[in-house]
This record gives sequence, C-alpha cells and structure tokens, in this order.
Amino acid sequence: MRAYGSFRPVAIAYALFHMACHQGPDAVEGTPSTALRTDQNTAMGTGAEQDDVLRESLASRALSPETTFGALVRQVAELDRNGKAYSNEHCLLRAPSGSGPWRLSADLAVALRPLPDVPEDLDVALNNREALSVLTRWGHIGAGARGPMLAALTTSPPSARQQALIIIITDRGIYGRSSNVALPIGWQGGLDLEKVNTFITKQRAQLASAVDGIYVTAERDVTLLEIRRVLEILAPIKVPVAFATSLVSGTRQPKAQDPSTELLCPNGLPALVAGTAYGTLARETMKTAIGGLKERAERCMKASSGTSVTGDVLRLQARLSPNGQVIQTCFVVDEVGDLGLRRCIEKALLDLDFPAPNPTGYVDIDLPLRFVYLPAASQAPLCK
Repeated sequence: MRAYGSFRPVAIAYALFHMACHQGPDAVEGTPSTALRTDQNTAMGTGAEQDDVLRESLASRALSPETTFGALVRQVAELDRNGKAYSNEHCLLRAPSGSGPWRLSADLAVALRPLPDVPEDLDVALNNREALSVLTRWGHIGAGARGPMLAALTTSPPSARQQALIIIITDRGIYGRSSNVALPIGWQGGLDLEKVNTFITKQRAQLASAVDGIYVTAERDVTLLEIRRVLEILAPIKVPVAFATSLVSGTRQPKAQDPSTELLCPNGLPALVAGTAYGTLARETMKTAIGGLKERAERCMKASSGTSVTGDVLRLQARLSPNGQVIQTCFVVDEVGDLGLRRCIEKALLDLDFPAPNPTGYVDIDLPLRFVYLPAASQAPLCK
C-alpha cells in the first residue's frame, strides 16, 4: 500500500482575524473581521477496481439500502478523485425510512490516498477492548492506541486533540471503542442493535459531554440499511458524526514531519533601537488594509499540508516602516506546525499595501489567526 496523500484542512476551516497595533509600549486591540471558508476538493488517483457497482454510478452520490460499505468506500474514493467531495448538506446519509432515493450527502474529507479495500472481517481484530485511533486530515486521533487504525472519509472536527467514540459494525454485532485508553466509553464485545440502543440511550448525556466526535465504520459486506439503523440511534447525541474505514495491517503510516523553526519568534519581533519613533494607524484604516489578506489567506489554507495539526492558532507579528511597508514578520505561536502555511501567509502579508502611519513612525501589528470549528458545519448522521 502506498503512502497516503497529504492531509488538508478543508470545508470546515475558518480563520478569524484579530488585530492589535503596537504604537509604542501599549497595544490597541481591534475587532474580528470576516470569517474565511475554505472548500478543498483534491483529485488524486485511486486505481481502477472492478466490482458490482458500475463506474458511472461510483462518480455519483446515488445509493440504495443494499449498497455495501465496501461499495460506499469505493464510491467515496471516486468522488474524491473527480473533485466532487464537497457538500453543504451537513449530514452524512439521506436515507428515508419510507420510499425515496438514498444519497451520500456527506462532505468528504479523505485522510488517506489511495483508499485501501475495506476488510471483509473485523471481529478477530476487535477481540479485545483496546482503544482505536483515527487518521484525519487534521492529524492522528488516539495516537498510541494499540487497537486497529481507521482513516476518516468525511469531514470531522479540525483537531487531533479530541476524544472520539468509534462504532464498528460487523456481521457478528456492533462494537463501541474509545480513542483514549484512559476513558473507556465503549462496550465489551459485539452487541446486537437493541442492546446498543439501550446502552446509547442510557449513556447519551455522558457521551454528549465526553466525546467530540463519533466515527462509524463497518465490514465490507455490511449494507447501508444496517448502517442506517445505527446512525438513527446516534442522532440524538448531537455530536458530529463521520464515516471512516478500517486500515488493514501493513498500510503505510504517515511520517511525522521534522519540526522547523523557520519564521518562528516565540519572544516576538526584536525591539527597535532606543529612541526610534513609533507611528500610528487608525483602527479603521488598519482593518481596511488587513481585509486584503482574506482571499490570500484562504488560498494558503487550501494549500497547507496540515499533517502536523495539533492545535488551531497562528499568531503573526509584522512591523511597518514609516512609509507603510511591511519590513519584518514572524510567528510568535504556531499550533498548526506547517512551514508551508507560515511561508504563504507571510508572503500574503508582505504583498499588502498599508498607508503611511500618521504621525509617522514604525508600527507593530499583532495578528492572531484562529481556526474555528463552527457547530453549524458539523454533520448529522442522517438528513432530515
């Protein structure tokens, strides 16, 4: 199995800009500007596969109750390859209980390319209560867990620092596992649907407060009708739900990137020579100038690798000369850990046009950029 393609912060990534201008020792805080939305569909090859689902139907989102999970994963791979991953329906599956067409409504966020075949059997691998882990485009949830690893298929919360409940559906039952060995929120063994319903109903309040997301996966031949019944049980918990696929033994793991200190300045920009004059830029003037960063920053987020994401904050400092030119930049905080993103945002800032400070002098700018996961962007298990 070849190594995966790079993770990318997509679909649910927003950046909110806050400004502070250093005009001497003190800073004057600004206000948040417009949120940025990044929608990224990256086409990467998955290879030709022959199965009972026609090629043309793979590239659509049409489903049926008899569609298997294996076929669904191949359909996800084909949609991703053809740049059709984005959806704004905010739900995973449109599966009416009565008559009506079934549809894959999820916003896709494939964490591994090419996607491996879905395992035919998972019961043996789940014959214990080991915690599981999930690769997402934001990082590795439950890194260090000794149980099987999954790869996310759909949009999930943009942080690897989260507690997840992982549901695995097999021909022998339904398993519940935690991503954290210290917080065993799942259950032992494979339960039938009625027992899972009883467990979830009793633990609903605890799960709603303890987990940040639920990942659902299944064996190859499990049908969507069976999966729908489980999603129906999960719906009242009101936490984001995502599809994932189990990775077979031997799937190559992502390699950790070597950390780079380029453009980082934990202590901030170096002090100016004593006696250097500080200038002033009006708050509204500064907001107007920074507004030009919106489109460029959006492109930077689309292009970032995201493979080191463990947090959600970037804090950038910049120094303006007396004529309004950006002459120095650095990042005081980088929780994302992506050098390419730092370089891109720095270039975007250097390209901005600022008016000359009035009174004249140097102006230091503090720009925290925060990635925010908006609840409205989370995906419900079933469409209403």
